[in-house]
Amino acid sequence: AKKLADSLHIEGMNSALYSCLATYYYQENMADSGDLYCRKAIDLNRLHPTPTDRPEVPYVLLIQNQIKTGDWTAARASLSEMQRTTDTSKYQKLDLVTYYELDYKIKKHFEEPADALAAIELYSQLQNQIMEEAKNEQLLGHEKQMKRLNNMHLLNAKDYKIKTQRNYLVLSAIIALLILTASIFVYYYRIRKQELE
Repeated sequence: AKKLADSLHIEGMNSALYSCLATYYYQENMADSGDLYCRKAIDLNRLHPTPTDRPEVPYVLLIQNQIKTGDWTAARASLSEMQRTTDTSKYQKLDLVTYYELDYKIKKHFEEPADALAAIELYSQLQNQIMEEAKNEQLLGHEKQMKRLNNMHLLNAKDYKIKTQRNYLVLSAIIALLILTASIFVYYYRIRKQELE
């Protein structure tokens, strides 16, 4: 995959491809290749930014690997670079959560308690916000389901009412025919009786 990606040069190549390659190499414990593709993604984002790019992703991958390998100084430098070159207000929420988590870990490692506390508070607030949004979405889903069930119940009630009215009309028509038949029978019976007398 590395040789294939190295051999390809596509104008406007999406940095997500490089981020995916970096993720693959990190998972395969090939950190040098992962770092290379993170740097390529970072450079591509910097040189040719697009609205769909997520420039924080390669930084997060790089910093996570640097922390994993114990290179805290490089992780701190990468985080500083990330803070200078990206806009946290444009991060997706989960990426922002990861950013605050990494910021907290690095500041905690370098014994910066006030900054670490600020980072963990932002992390906690964002986590709570995400959980609250998830609950709200779940409540909206339940509300929609209840409305749908209520509408179904109303439709079933209307259908039952229509069927009941139809049955009532049919029964009324049958009773009317029986009365008519009985009246005709009584009428002919009287006529027949008068003829016999």
